[in-house]
Amino acid sequence: MRLDESQMEEAAQRCVLLLLRWTIRALQLAVPLVQRFSSAHPTLFLYLALFAMVYTSAVVLRNVLGLVRRTMWLLFAVVCAAVYLRGAEQFLVVDLPEQLEQAWRAVQWIYGPATSQTPRTAAHN
Repeated sequence: MRLDESQMEEAAQRCVLLLLRWTIRALQLAVPLVQRFSSAHPTLFLYLALFAMVYTSAVVLRNVLGLVRRTMWLLFAVVCAAVYLRGAEQFLVVDLPEQLEQAWRAVQWIYGPATSQTPRTAAHN
C-alpha cells in the first residue's frame, strides 16, 4: 500500500504530536523531582549541574574542533590541487595574495571599521 503525500504528512504530524506529548509528560514529572532534590541537596545539585554543563560544553567543543580539523584537511587538499594545477610560482605570487586580500575585505565587511587597515599597511605604520 502506497501512501500519498497527505497521508505521509498526517503520519508525520501524529509522530511529532506523540513526541511532544511524551516530552511534556516527562518534563511534568521531572520538574517537581528536580525541585525537591535541589532543595534537599543544594550543594550536590550545584555540583551535578556544573558537571553537566562542563560535560556538554566539552562535547560541543570537541565536535567543533573535529569539524575544524576536517575543514583544514579539505583546505589542504584544495591548496595542493591549486598548486599542482596552477603551478607553484603562479599560485604563490599571484593567486594566494589575491585570495588573502579578498578574505581581508570579507573580514572588514563583517567586522566593520575596527579593522580598517590591511595587514600590509598596518605593518608599515
